[in-house]
Amino acid sequence: MSYTPLTEPFTISFINDGAIHNASVVYAKADDNCSNFFSVTIREPSDIEPIQLKEKPILTPEFEYMVWVDQNDKPTSLYQQIGKEIEKQLKEQMGIILMDVSATQDEQENK
Repeated sequence: MSYTPLTEPFTISFINDGAIHNASVVYAKADDNCSNFFSVTIREPSDIEPIQLKEKPILTPEFEYMVWVDQNDKPTSLYQQIGKEIEKQLKEQMGIILMDVSATQDEQENK
């Protein structure tokens, strides 16, 4: 997918299946539509094809909490680990806090 970077790349590290992974992350805008997303390239332990995660976690019918998904709305445990590290980086380095509850769920609970 072609995109325009909206931020400088930053690096995250996480553990998956007992191995430490290092990845480069870029917040980007898709060139073919208006969607923003995180392009994640895992560099270590081995290069894999870049992953595009939606720009924030979403509430899905299968879960009672917000989950990180790819452009096809597919959640995986790997995406959750990557998403948590992105959230941590955004909070610590940029002061950005992502909501962990959907606005519609919050509105329903307050009725």
